Amino acid sequence: MSRTHSVAQGETIQRIAKQHGIANWRAVWQHPHNAELRARRRDPNVLAVGDEVFVPDPEPTSFTAAIGGAHRFVARRPSTALRVHLHDEGPHRDPLANLRFRVEIAGRTLEGRTTSEGLVEVFLPHDVEHESEGTLSVWMSEEDESPFEWDLQIGHLDPVDSTSGLWARLENLAFDCGEDDDSGGESTDRALAAFQAAHGIDPDDERASERVREALVRRHRS
Repeated sequence: MSRTHSVAQGETIQRIAKQHGIANWRAVWQHPHNAELRARRRDPNVLAVGDEVFVPDPEPTSFTAAIGGAHRFVARRPSTALRVHLHDEGPHRDPLANLRFRVEIAGRTLEGRTTSEGLVEVFLPHDVEHESEGTLSVWMSEEDESPFEWDLQIGHLDPVDSTSGLWARLENLAFDCGEDDDSGGESTDRALAAFQAAHGIDPDDERASERVREALVRRHRS
């Protein structure tokens, strides 16, 4: 039965679709009843708590097979990719390329090397793709015994037009918000001013807020 799903923290369209037995998340995201949501959010992986998502009935799949024989059917399950871009804190934000990394989620370990663009990319096993927490470890050189480590909150990024979404992107881009939490504060305001200056955005421009949001999404890639 079709229904309206209220988004909880950490949920994405892909996760919501799977909760309701729909293998193809695009059938949910592209549904006409979700046109307003698409216009507001743009990214199916970045939703806000309380957003309402229309979930249609799953479409049945039919097969044709001859009677009196054995048949083999293969179910194709879409993979969930986790991607993190790593850059240094220098003025040019150079990518951290060809570094060994390890992602740990719910007891599963995934290893590899960053790309030339500093990209960490892993495809999550189906038994952990709904997990929302993990750890990323990165070795800055082959000689390092101890890696840098970051806690991951998968799917928890809020839309950029929220204070929490703006704070998270500034923090992830190394514009330090100090002791402020995701509700903002004076340190967040200073970090925002530094971001504006670094990207040539005049705070007195009537489009300053819009330009900041656009630049944050572009630099953060989400």
